Amino acid sequence: MNARARNSSTAAAASAWSDASNFASIMVSLAPLEKKLLEAFNAERARSKQRRSLDSSPVLCILRAMVWVSDPSSDALIDTVQSGLRMVSSFHARCILDGLNERVALTPLMAPSYLKILVAEFQSSPGAANVETALSSFASCLAFGPQVRLAVLRSAFGILDGAVSLGEDADGVGAWVVAMYYFLGEYAFQLDAVFADDSVSAPSSSSAHSSPSANRSFDAAYSSVPSNLTALRPPMLRRCAMYLARGMVLGHWQSRRICVDSLLKLAIVNSGNCRQAVRGLFETALENEGFEELGIADKLSAALEYLHDVKSASEAVASGQRERSSENRRLLKEASVWTSIPVSDFAIIK
Repeated sequence: MNARARNSSTAAAASAWSDASNFASIMVSLAPLEKKLLEAFNAERARSKQRRSLDSSPVLCILRAMVWVSDPSSDALIDTVQSGLRMVSSFHARCILDGLNERVALTPLMAPSYLKILVAEFQSSPGAANVETALSSFASCLAFGPQVRLAVLRSAFGILDGAVSLGEDADGVGAWVVAMYYFLGEYAFQLDAVFADDSVSAPSSSSAHSSPSANRSFDAAYSSVPSNLTALRPPMLRRCAMYLARGMVLGHWQSRRICVDSLLKLAIVNSGNCRQAVRGLFETALENEGFEELGIADKLSAALEYLHDVKSASEAVASGQRERSSENRRLLKEASVWTSIPVSDFAIIK
């Protein structure tokens, strides 16, 4: 298959997906082409081993075509793209990932496969993927139903787990970490249903509890933090809060400040035990001398002041001293400083 034919097939497939009203028939018609592309890719890979060098142009054309003609849940697509990304330059790898992002927008069924590829690529080459594009893709995938939202959340956790072993100072890692901490807070409303499902188990990794810091005051500060969160349920909400607590203590300065914001957003969206746990976390942090070195005391104080205001207002409404709707309007207006609230009738005081 020559380059012109591959490029032509890519354009035709992209056009087809823009009007994919008959998904099954499209997949049947594209199956032979997917098979040919896979054969061509394997042939190029074999030739590169024989020559001990690689002409990446054919590989790039094949991968770009496979993005558009492959079955969205195909294991062959995942394996081929992951292998192919290691055979092209970082610039071309980014182009392929951008193409996958466009395909996901037209074919939501591909979202889980795309997320697997994205997390794997982060773990092998953090600087290859465009972080802003990936963050936009994560947000877009939230509209594709509960199972995809769960996959998105697990992918965010997978990236944060990978960052622990790679080190936040490694090339490209820091931007991903900041983006994931931001994502967990900014999209807390859209993730609320996943957090609320008590039947969904959290990842078993212990990295959310790990502390690579050699600074004793940092370690002392961190050791007192998780106790406020260990009883938090459901499991996915607890895991999310633990990641953010870790970032608040052990992350770079930008991560630390974003984690305070994101923890407050979790508390705004999830009432009851979550607010109590986050409020206790912030109180413990401010009482611990080790946190003076973290440069987040101003953020913690402002966030804690708001949570105390919510608690006082809730108690006043419960005792009949204040009117519920007016207090909710006031608290929502103050909350807009911290986060956008997409639900028009959301009530901070239930």
